[in-house]
Amino acid sequence: MQTGDKGKIAESLVLSELVKRGFKVSIPFGDYRYDLIIEKNGEFRRVQIKYVGNATKYSTIPIVLHSITRKGRVQYAPGELDFIIAYYEPKQSFYVIPWKDVEGKTAINLRLKKAGNNQQAGIIPAIKYENKWDLLL
Repeated sequence: MQTGDKGKIAESLVLSELVKRGFKVSIPFGDYRYDLIIEKNGEFRRVQIKYVGNATKYSTIPIVLHSITRKGRVQYAPGELDFIIAYYEPKQSFYVIPWKDVEGKTAINLRLKKAGNNQQAGIIPAIKYENKWDLLL
């Protein structure tokens, strides 16, 4: 399966979840840094969707915080996004991440289980964002 197809799968699944949860969803026409605009209770949010196919050997879900364009990798700039929603295919789960939590980073790794060496510094537990749809409000 090609990268673009994976992205479309993730976008359609996230879109479906958002509609089920009462959000109005708009798909921007043209080339924008976000995939969806969502609205609920008069509040609008810009959302970038990411597809993650596999965890790393360290039991982390890697999420890149850039897009690939004809010009190469392009980092998201401050003010371009409000949320990243990552779809993790093996677990069929969603991770709702406020942009303010990751702004300035090029990638993050959400840890699925404790580190074998009990490391705490720099660890982001996946459960912190798993299915946290309420963060969008």
